[in-house]
Amino acid sequence: MTRKAGIYIHIPFCVRRCSYCDFTSYTKINLIPEYVNALKKEIELRKDKVKDLIFDSIYLGGGTPSLLRSSDIAGILDSLYKFYKISKNVESTIEANPESISLMKLKLYKSLNIGRLSIGVQSFDNKVLSGIERTHSEYDALKAIELARDASFNNLNIDLIVGLPYSDLHTFGLNINAIRKSKPEHVSLYMLIREKNTKLSKKVAKGVIFLANEDCIVYYWNKYVKFLKEGSYIHYEISNFALKGFECRHNLHYWMRDPYIGFGISASSFLNKERTTNTKSIQLYVKRIRENKNIITFIEEVDEKKKREEEIMLGLRLLSKGIGREFISYEKKDSIEKFISLRLLKEKRGKLCLTEEGVCLSSQVISELF
Repeated sequence: MTRKAGIYIHIPFCVRRCSYCDFTSYTKINLIPEYVNALKKEIELRKDKVKDLIFDSIYLGGGTPSLLRSSDIAGILDSLYKFYKISKNVESTIEANPESISLMKLKLYKSLNIGRLSIGVQSFDNKVLSGIERTHSEYDALKAIELARDASFNNLNIDLIVGLPYSDLHTFGLNINAIRKSKPEHVSLYMLIREKNTKLSKKVAKGVIFLANEDCIVYYWNKYVKFLKEGSYIHYEISNFALKGFECRHNLHYWMRDPYIGFGISASSFLNKERTTNTKSIQLYVKRIRENKNIITFIEEVDEKKKREEEIMLGLRLLSKGIGREFISYEKKDSIEKFISLRLLKEKRGKLCLTEEGVCLSSQVISELF
């Protein structure tokens, strides 16, 4: 039986690293040509691993994939279509930063059958954008959305982060007004996570920047959720909201534990009950691909215990799906009843689901149910 699956392509290049970011990324743009060549070769080398799969989602993430020349994007996609079974109704997504978008580039993406665009806005407030060292302005973000519509993109995602430094009620107003005006089909809304060893974390430690406390972040989070729901967005996953029919198919593959394969540095795959991750070093990646050597630096066999934990975590992240009580061990029965009484969990159509209050405390709820 042929199974549906997803493909992820990691493009790790950025003009500048944002102060809050701990993703695997590089600002050495001159490395792009040899990286793209290695990427296409990796795609060919791994073709025999997934003969029983048909791929109905392709996601080009980063980094900033829109930094690549359109011919490079075309070459990567050509390799995928040449060596893999790609569904006729594939959902293809490309991530882009506002300042790297042009109408010509967007039209070329559309000609390559890329129908979904994800714009990394993070905020429409210039003082916030400057504070986190983004390379775009509010104007750039609004213009990028306008260009996307001009290029006939009718499946548009906008990324926003709650709790960024210098955010306030004015920031909230700018963000919701932009959403109200542009009506993106999808909104990814994240709470700021202060990752270790980032510029932001170091500035906070030195007292140069102050972050909002947890109560303040939760307050604004709830305001965004209320606004989005009133705007007909479905809160289908902890950090994701979509108009009906525009849920991200690619990410649903992750949350439903479907197979997926990742290409490029630090990209992960889940195939045949095994999770793997490629090397994070671009130099090592290019060298080993050139020499036809192994680029995987992490392998994990997903046994029954790990599978159950993933089913609990991912099932609860999908707010409309939830999990059956049978997934939770009998010893955790009291925890279930406690979370229901605290209104962090609810039962819906025989499934345990996170409430809106539970979403904000999801890490604690999920970890206690393992």
